Amino acid sequence: MVSEATQIRNMLAFNQDAQITQMFHHFMNEQLELRLEFAQIQDEFIQIQDQFGQIRDQVGQIQDQVVRIRDRMGWIRYQFVQIQDLFVQIQDQFVQIQDQVKQIQDQVRELQNQQQRLPRMFYNTNASHLEPLRYPAGIPINNLTATRCELETFTGPQLQVTAQVLELPVLRELFDSLSTT
Repeated sequence: MVSEATQIRNMLAFNQDAQITQMFHHFMNEQLELRLEFAQIQDEFIQIQDQFGQIRDQVGQIQDQVVRIRDRMGWIRYQFVQIQDLFVQIQDQFVQIQDQVKQIQDQVRELQNQQQRLPRMFYNTNASHLEPLRYPAGIPINNLTATRCELETFTGPQLQVTAQVLELPVLRELFDSLSTT
């Protein structure tokens, strides 16, 4: 039979062997847990990589959108400048049209005034030497001639004033007609 010392040694060896086996099992369990944690971390890392890829794609899309927005803003700025230039042109044309309308209105007024004077001018131009001359309303006729015959006695300056007041056509034509009579 086995001696007690051998049994104690065997027990010690068995205890050590059991402890080593227990430590080995503990180590294997820890290693398995680490492998599982590593696999889990690896899965999470793959998910993070996928998410990072998605984020990178989204950032690329956002950058593309920003480029399109910048291009569109540039186009809008260009259109705005074009509209401003067009507005300035329209304002200039409007001012020109206003000036032209004012000129036309002045011309119409002048034409209306001339139209109102026409009957008197025709009468005075065609009046015989003894017929009374017609003067515009409100003109004092004290220093003016009553007939064309009296015009022959006027001096040049008096004749010129009378011709202007009477609105006779051309002074030379008047002088020519008076000198032939």
